[in-house]
Amino acid sequence: MKRQIAAVILTVVTVVLLDLPFQSQSIAEKLLPVSWADHELAEYSFHYPSGWKFGTLITSAGSATSDPQKLVLESRYNLSFDDSLSRAEVRSDSMEVLSQKIHSTSQGDSRTDYSNRHARLQIEGEPTKTIELQGPIFAYEELPFLFRRLPLAPGYKTTLPVMTKANIPTRFDLTVMGIEEVEVPAGTFRCYKLQLQFQLNAARQFYWIETDQRRLFVKSDTNGFTTELVDVRKADLATPVGYHDSVFGLALTAPPGWTVQRQYAFPEETMVSILDPEARAFTRIRAQEARSDKSEIERQLRAQMEEKIQQYAEGLRDYHVRPDSIRMRQIGQSQALSCVADYVEGEHKMIHYLSWMRSENTAAQFNATVRASDFSKFRESFDQILDTVKIR
Repeated sequence: MKRQIAAVILTVVTVVLLDLPFQSQSIAEKLLPVSWADHELAEYSFHYPSGWKFGTLITSAGSATSDPQKLVLESRYNLSFDDSLSRAEVRSDSMEVLSQKIHSTSQGDSRTDYSNRHARLQIEGEPTKTIELQGPIFAYEELPFLFRRLPLAPGYKTTLPVMTKANIPTRFDLTVMGIEEVEVPAGTFRCYKLQLQFQLNAARQFYWIETDQRRLFVKSDTNGFTTELVDVRKADLATPVGYHDSVFGLALTAPPGWTVQRQYAFPEETMVSILDPEARAFTRIRAQEARSDKSEIERQLRAQMEEKIQQYAEGLRDYHVRPDSIRMRQIGQSQALSCVADYVEGEHKMIHYLSWMRSENTAAQFNATVRASDFSKFRESFDQILDTVKIR
């Protein structure tokens, strides 16, 4: 089910590459100047057709430090079932993609390097694959940035050569349907409505791009699954990231560049996600109301750990806790218990870093899943976050 949802949202569509004349040159000649400020950061929320939020997208753009003729475009996905990071380098004059790296906490790493007629794809654990191209191409992840530089107007049409998220080259027909006023969490915007049609396929997507000078990507809709703009700001890589939940008193501070998002909140429970800058770990915090006698907290923490470890051991291969990793400690005014567990997922050695915290009013669980090879570096930063946690 998770893979089916991901396929719809991330538009993994299998289509055949059409033998049509390549249009990148004509598109490049008509591109508008870059409309975003350097290091612009935009935050979006993902919603099911029911309206229920299930994740966050954060995009950023800036000039490549090694080459001012290149742009670096990042998309960080913080979903209920996976966290991932896409980093693409594109030519600043034409927006054609030069390389793209993707890291997914569930799927692993991949890298694609592009030349005029070939794409060289390396997926972790698989042989290198060469994909034939008819010329320069755009990466699917960069489309919202590309749209912002097109000379959009009602009736505008073009065809875009695009590498899908399934690493299949195809073409999209783009049409500007008109101008609409769109309301999203970031406000109300006057937008061009774009229709994106897959050639040889009935699938369609809709995008809304602001008509004002910034040309913000405001909203998209894929079969009722929507992406909506929440905020636009300059990326801040110097200031620590704070979070506070007034209901449970859950508060913490993360290092600069990290993302802390509330996934959901109910009167009796809340879920918070934490995403590191390289999307190396899938990290969630669950806090809920739980009355406890102070003298019983340590026993309750150990009982909770034993129960959860048994559940994980039943569902994960070769799951075992490192005996010397079990640690009881005090964090602020609350008692906490941590442990480290190893397991295997596919061909990869994984680590489960678990922490439980209790006060007389609240219980919280911290759950981080990370590749064994990335654990030491991740733990160094994550322990700093844990040391700042407070609960009511």
